[in-house]
Amino acid sequence: MRRSVVGLSLALAACAPSRAELFDPVRTAVRERTGIEPTWRAGATVDKRVAELLAAPLTADSAARVALLNSAALQGAYEELAIAGARYATASAPANPEVEAALRFPLEGSDPAQLELLALEDLSSLIAMPWRSGAASAELRAARRDAVARSIELIGRTRRAVYAAAAAERRVALRRTVVEAAEASAALARALHAAGNVTELDRLREVLFEEDARLALRVAEAEAVAAREELGAILGAGGGWRLADGVLDAAAPPVDAGELEREAVAANLEIAATAERLAAAGDHVAVARLESFLPHLGAGVSADRDHDGWAVGPALSLSLPLFDWGTGRREAAWAEVRRLQQHAVAAEVEVRAAARATRERLLAAEETVRGIRERLLPLREQLIDETLKQHNAMNLGAFELLLVKREQIAIEERYIDALRDAWNARTAAWELRAGARPREEH
Repeated sequence: MRRSVVGLSLALAACAPSRAELFDPVRTAVRERTGIEPTWRAGATVDKRVAELLAAPLTADSAARVALLNSAALQGAYEELAIAGARYATASAPANPEVEAALRFPLEGSDPAQLELLALEDLSSLIAMPWRSGAASAELRAARRDAVARSIELIGRTRRAVYAAAAAERRVALRRTVVEAAEASAALARALHAAGNVTELDRLREVLFEEDARLALRVAEAEAVAAREELGAILGAGGGWRLADGVLDAAAPPVDAGELEREAVAANLEIAATAERLAAAGDHVAVARLESFLPHLGAGVSADRDHDGWAVGPALSLSLPLFDWGTGRREAAWAEVRRLQQHAVAAEVEVRAAARATRERLLAAEETVRGIRERLLPLREQLIDETLKQHNAMNLGAFELLLVKREQIAIEERYIDALRDAWNARTAAWELRAGARPREEH
């Protein structure tokens, strides 16, 4: 008897999916969709790999690899798989049998005590087990899709943070150039004013620009620190790492946004997970219906011992739905079905809208980058050259030359923003095709 109970317990315990069984489909899906393989950490086994990646200058791709290995938020999200797996194991196992015992002593006479034993198995739970197990299985599949989506979203978020930090660092360098130019211009204005060659108005204008440039540099430095801290938080790393040079200037692969909307809807993991949860909700409706007219049905064996010996026979336990017809459970189950149906519709609408918006943003950003790089910057260089010629010919003063250089710096700052926006739009398009919905578009 003891061996059979132990064997049954081990068989039921084996129903719980292992860590590898839970995560292998997620690992495969993330690798196929992103080219990067995630890890569900069981300890400090990947610290060496993280250290190796952080020791080298970070690109958008290597930073994404660090985040997948080292993000505590993502590792916490992966634990949802263990929760869903445990629920599946629970739903796939029959309810434990109930055993009751009663011992009665006669108050009069010398008759021996009476012993009554009752063992019952919940048949209603057994009948509902296929639906419960099916619902838990669908919810586990949905949890896997959620885990894949969270991984893709983290990659997208990491890449955007890299581009933001790179743009911020580049803007600081540009602002330092502005400060140097402003200091030179202000020093020249002071000298010329002291010599009586410029007016007080000209001097004040250059001094004001110098002060404003210093304040703008301080703001840019603060924004660079904030961008770096945000990226460090995503990576799960403190200081000691640095970005690779030319992150924003890296060659961008061509992006065909023509079929982006259709591809985004077909690949979207939120829509797929909702479909799995709808299947689970349908099974929950079936369970609620069953429990409405059969709340509890138990069958087993009853044994009774008195002075005449043992008497054994079948036993039946039945709960009659006289007062609670399960209306609340049925309505709740159907409401969950309707909620998920509406969520599926809303998710598709939002994905389509995000795809259309991303397409327009991508086209506009790439056109802006090309326009600045191919037309504005060359024209501005020509303007500077021509202004310098006029200055050397003493047709223009030093202030006019410095003014043109300031305008050049303003265009370069626009170029930095345009590069960042273009990379963000490419990342959003990539996320949509990989199956996730971009959470931060800018």
